[in-house]
This record gives sequence, structure tokens and C-alpha cells, in this order.
Amino acid sequence: MFLGENVSYASLRVGEMLRERYNWTCLRDIIEWVADNAPILKCVGCSLPLSAAGWVLRWYPHPDGLKLEDFDEPMWVYVECAKCGYGNALWKLIRQVEAER
Repeated sequence: MFLGENVSYASLRVGEMLRERYNWTCLRDIIEWVADNAPILKCVGCSLPLSAAGWVLRWYPHPDGLKLEDFDEPMWVYVECAKCGYGNALWKLIRQVEAER
């Protein structure tokens, strides 16, 4: 499934789908993916490239989140823009990367 398709994300197990597709097993994997793609990733809130705005990886417990080795429960992981504070969901950032392909 392409993450840019018109689907209801509330009905998907987003965390499971992302983990399978990207083989993310720990926070370090996600940090590396964001860092590698930061030049093409733009904040959904302010439209600045995350490489220019700066970013912080954040997370909180969520039943549809990623099951990572770092935690005992699934976590919703997102990228906070250091400039405007917007919390960019991983699936929104992945959609940007896939659109560049």
C-alpha cells in the first residue's frame, strides 16, 4: 500500500505497517531515517525543510503506534519541528519521501 493513497488511517494499524515496511526496530532506526531524509522533508506546519528548521524526535504511548525494542508498549513516534513546534506524523513525512521517487 502506498501511504499517499486516500485511505482512512484510523482504520489501519499504522505502527505495524510502518515497522514492516521500513524494518524499524528501535528509535535509532527512525532517527537515522529522518536524518538521512531531512533535506527533502518539509514541516507540515510551517513548510520549512526540517534540515533548516531543526527537529526533535518525540513519542507517546498509543495502541496503533510502533512496537519498538526501546519500549514495553507501542509508541506513536513523530518529528517535532524546532521552528514552529508542529508534530509531523511519520506517515506524513514518508508520503513526502515517496513523492520524490
